[in-house]
Amino acid sequence: MNEVIKLISNRKSVRNFTGDKVNKEDLELILKTLLRMPNSRNLQKLSFVVVQDKEKIEKLAEYCGKQKQVATADAFIIIVGDYSKLIGSLKYKGEEVEENIFSTSIISDMFGDAGIAAATIDILGNSLGYGSTIIGGVFSVAPLEIAKLLNLPKHTFPIYGVTLGVPEEFVKNSPLKPRTKFENVVFFEEYDKEKAIEGVIEYNEELNKYWESINVNLPSHLEVVKSYLKGINTEFLTGFMNEQGFKK
Repeated sequence: MNEVIKLISNRKSVRNFTGDKVNKEDLELILKTLLRMPNSRNLQKLSFVVVQDKEKIEKLAEYCGKQKQVATADAFIIIVGDYSKLIGSLKYKGEEVEENIFSTSIISDMFGDAGIAAATIDILGNSLGYGSTIIGGVFSVAPLEIAKLLNLPKHTFPIYGVTLGVPEEFVKNSPLKPRTKFENVVFFEEYDKEKAIEGVIEYNEELNKYWESINVNLPSHLEVVKSYLKGINTEFLTGFMNEQGFKK
């Protein structure tokens, strides 16, 4: 099997780390390779803040919802949506720039690029023997506190964080979490709603069996879906984005 396909087929989120350091050369290799990722309109509108100071990582863990997997990681890479550098470069050239910027395309482009970046860091880290988890809480829990901690200027905001560390041995040998079946998520020529719904219902049962097999008591997949669809505090997030200069 192709080594890239083999790597991705066997990847898993890692939340338990040994405490060993990530090799500096490996970290730089991951980040330099990351910069070759595809990005919308070639605006290269992301920046990356790599945090390894343990006290700062513990604060970030708190701001992400008290996540132990963040606190115990050797490195926490914050992916930042960064229009500040684009606006600043235009001003440097003497251009007049609208200070209050907001559009669906601006926000969706940054989240799209950040998703690609997060997955790329995860796969590159895996390829070098490290483990990671993508953390959405950097945006959804306490983004203002994170922005202040990292000295993020106006027209920037944290989108995702990616932990990086040496995985515990038992994690390497743990079974892969199941996924929805291929035929329930991949359709040729046209979408099949019944098959898609069927896939979610079947996956709910399969995931319950997986949790039981590893003696973990967690909510069912559909319980998580129900909670997710209730939404998050959009008013608080809108206020944060407005404060960062993303407003109509």
